[in-house]
Amino acid sequence: METFRVISPKTIKCPYELPDSPRYISKEEIGRITNINDLKKKENQFDRFLDNKWHILLLLDQAEEILEIRDLIVFRIIVLEREQKELFKRMTNFISYK
Repeated sequence: METFRVISPKTIKCPYELPDSPRYISKEEIGRITNINDLKKKENQFDRFLDNKWHILLLLDQAEEILEIRDLIVFRIIVLEREQKELFKRMTNFISYK
């Protein structure tokens, strides 16, 4: 016999209490991460969570928080990749002038 957990706004106060939810990460913590691979792993975790639990998040009216964190991770990845490209350009220009 299977056991089911009832999920309602009264039992779930935040989306991170749902089963298989990603670990909470603050906006400040996202800004401090400089490893693009770690950020991409976190983005995938949040994407899978959104794909699998979207209907529950909508019912609990908590989808925006997860979307905001995921979007901040994506934005941070874009910024770091741009910084890497700029650094590479500066390094190649420096080497070509010698």
